[in-house]
Amino acid sequence: METGKIIKAAGACMLIGMGLAGTAQAKDDKYPSQPINIVVPFAPGGGNDLLAREIGMRLTKTMGQTVVVENQPGAGGELGARSVARAKPDGYTLLMMSNSAVSGAAFNPNTPYDVVKDFASVALVARIPLALAISNEVPAKTVPEFIKLLKEAPDKYNYGSPGQGTVLHASALLFLGTTGTNMEHIPFKGAAPIVTEIIAGRLEATFGAVNSMLPAMKAGQLRLLAIGSKERSAQLPEVPTMSESGVEGYDVDVWYGITAPAGTPPEILKRLNTEIAAVMRDPELKEKLAGMGMETFDIEPPEQMDKIVAQDFALWSKVLKDERPAP
Repeated sequence: METGKIIKAAGACMLIGMGLAGTAQAKDDKYPSQPINIVVPFAPGGGNDLLAREIGMRLTKTMGQTVVVENQPGAGGELGARSVARAKPDGYTLLMMSNSAVSGAAFNPNTPYDVVKDFASVALVARIPLALAISNEVPAKTVPEFIKLLKEAPDKYNYGSPGQGTVLHASALLFLGTTGTNMEHIPFKGAAPIVTEIIAGRLEATFGAVNSMLPAMKAGQLRLLAIGSKERSAQLPEVPTMSESGVEGYDVDVWYGITAPAGTPPEILKRLNTEIAAVMRDPELKEKLAGMGMETFDIEPPEQMDKIVAQDFALWSKVLKDERPAP
C-alpha cells in the first residue's frame, strides 16, 4: 500500500474512534435525563426513610434532576427490594438497603431475589452502632460477668429482637455461638416494645441499635454493656467494644447503603457513587444524621459494598442455618 493511502487510512480510523468516543461520552453525559427513584422498602418515618430523604434532597440539587423517595413496605422489606431487583438497570431505580436485607435473605430460603447477584452496589452511606443492652435486674456490669451468668444458668435468660432473620436477631446468635452460651429468643414487632420490656424487667437482654436505647440508658433504665463494632462509638466513647470485652472478632453494626439493579452500567454506578460521596461530606448532613444516631461512612468505590454484602451473606448464612424455616 502506498504511504499516502496508509496515512489516509490511519486518519480515518482515528476519526471513527474519536466519533465513537464522543458518542459514548455524549451518552454518559445525558444521565440523568429523568427523575431518579430511591425505593425505601419500609413505611415512612424509619431511619432508612429519613436517610434516603436527606440524601435525595441533596442529590436533587447536585444532579439537576428530582430524586424521589418511594416507600414500598411489605414482607419485612422484601417487596420493595424485589421491585428494584426486577427494575430496568438504567440508574433510575435505586434501593435504600440495610444489612437486615442481607441477613433476611440468608434466613429465608424463599427470598424472591438473590441479594448478592441481583443488585449492583452504589455506596455504603451510614451506620448505626449496635449494642448489647441488659435489664437493670440482671446482676452483671460487664460482658464477662454476663457471659458467666449465662453459663451458670443456661435456661434462665431471654433476649428480644425485632423478628427472626433481622440483623439484630442474627447478631445475638453470633454472640451466643461465639461465647458458647444460650438464651431464649422472644421476637417482637419493632424496637420500641423491646426497650419497654427491658425497662420493666420482663426481658433480660437485647442486641439493638444504639439510637433506640440511648434515652433509656441515659435515664438509667437499662445498661449498655458493649458496642458491637470493632471501634467505639463516637456517641458513647465510654462503652467498650465486644472485642475489648473478650468476644474476639465480633464486629456488627446496622449499616445502610444504596444499590441498583444488577446490570446497571458501571459508568452510572460510578457517577452516582461520586455524587453521593460529595453529598455525604456535607457537615450539615453529618450533624443532622448524628442527631438521628447515625454515623456516616467515608464513601468508597461500589466494589467495596459488593464485598461487604457478600461477606455478610456468607456470615449470616452460617449463623442462621439452624433457624431457617422449611423451604
